[in-house]
Amino acid sequence: MYVMLLVMLCMLVMMVIIRIIANSLTKRRLISMFDFRLANGKSEITGEYRDAIQEKDIDEQVIDDLEMREVFARVDFTYSDVGREYMYGKFFVNPTHHELLENTIARLDDQTTLAQSIYALYQLSRQYSESLKLFEHEDIFSFIDRIVIVTLMLIPFLLFGFYFVVGIDILLFVGFYFATMMTTYAYYKHKTEHLMSEVLSYCYLVECLDQLMKAHVYALEDQHKIAKMVKRVKKYTLITQMFHQLEKIDAFYFMEIIKGMFMIPVFQCLILFKHKEELAQDVLEAYEYVGCVDMAISVMTLRKRYETCIPELSSTPIIAFEDGYHPLLENPVKNSFSSDQSCIITGSNASGKSTFIKMIGVNTLLAKSLHTCFASQWQYYPYHVCSAIHMKDDLESGESYFVKEVKTLKKIIDMSTAHRCLIFIDEILRGTNEKERVAISYAILKYLFESSSQVFITTHDLSIIKAFADIQKYCFNDYVKDGQLCCDYKIHDGVCQVGNAIALLSVYDYPQGIIDTLKKPD
Repeated sequence: MYVMLLVMLCMLVMMVIIRIIANSLTKRRLISMFDFRLANGKSEITGEYRDAIQEKDIDEQVIDDLEMREVFARVDFTYSDVGREYMYGKFFVNPTHHELLENTIARLDDQTTLAQSIYALYQLSRQYSESLKLFEHEDIFSFIDRIVIVTLMLIPFLLFGFYFVVGIDILLFVGFYFATMMTTYAYYKHKTEHLMSEVLSYCYLVECLDQLMKAHVYALEDQHKIAKMVKRVKKYTLITQMFHQLEKIDAFYFMEIIKGMFMIPVFQCLILFKHKEELAQDVLEAYEYVGCVDMAISVMTLRKRYETCIPELSSTPIIAFEDGYHPLLENPVKNSFSSDQSCIITGSNASGKSTFIKMIGVNTLLAKSLHTCFASQWQYYPYHVCSAIHMKDDLESGESYFVKEVKTLKKIIDMSTAHRCLIFIDEILRGTNEKERVAISYAILKYLFESSSQVFITTHDLSIIKAFADIQKYCFNDYVKDGQLCCDYKIHDGVCQVGNAIALLSVYDYPQGIIDTLKKPD
């Protein structure tokens, strides 16, 4: 008997030692991979943090127009779903202060702090699903459910009482009891599967926050606040935290069996919902503290891997930058620009004008969210960003291209009335007849140009250019050389005087008869 216990103790010690060595090796591997994109296993954005934001600064139209999902995939170096969702959600808010982000980055400059933070986030990434809506659920346990659960918990004490007092052989009853518990647990696990997943994720989130606090990644005033928050939550999740630690050295899944036999996750749900009022306020704040650290690590990596700058916030409306470029282009042509006024940009097809306004929009959102821009210098005013660039028919709602654009422009007009906006419009009202398009375009642009917003519009329409003689004009030029369309992709003052539509037909081998017809004088 003693030999068997000694063997089991030795096995347990060996498992602990192996786990400690594995953790140490994992930390070293993670810190060595710090400036590389982690291997792919990243889940898709669910919008967990975005949906928790009460007042959003931009809508999904801006995300689609500026291809921010693709941009996010390029700049995302987070380690956990919490960090990823938090960083994506930052696109939708309009912060003017980045002290917390920059102070966190400064503390992560310490290699020990960085290693401990990365490891804590890595551990969270293996366990977390979602938790922000945990306390939004109605209590799904009825009065009968509570009676059944509490009764099942009291039965073991009754059985042992019978054994010691009456001397009844309870082995058969114990077997029946555990079978009943496992069956009941399976029922409630199915009934509350999503809820229990959120409860466990909440516990893992707080555990990660505790580890980050111990790594001294937060400012002293935040440390005190977080310590109180962690203590408050751990008071009601003690059993789950204990099982979580034991599972780290449990190679045979004993803890999972015990959790099922005693319905530990079910009881954890009951306890948390009992103290819902006390705990609900902490969920979002804990999420943001963890997300900020993960985002800070991502921004550190981003700044290390690309030519970027820390933008300067202007107190007066302006967009100004040196050597700005679009992060999705493999070999980008950099542009410099400065203006505090609205402008009209002209240029031939594929000359770079649409990419230019997208580049400004993308970097403005990155300046506000990540405090980082793809440029050597970037100065910006914290505008509300609006756009009408990628319009298309909506088959599900039955909306045509024109209806979709009209509704989008109405949103922009409403925003410009309430806020100072940075507005991007690419080829306004392409979806209707020429006469009405010109008249409506003029009326809408006149309204926007007279507002306090800064408007960037691209167009081929000479009537629009002539109608707004007092608006700044810029252009992109191109030419055909040796049968190829060539562009310098540089922005110039003035209006583009030539088009390339007919030349493009020649480049793409259209029949010569079509080309000759087009070249005949009217």
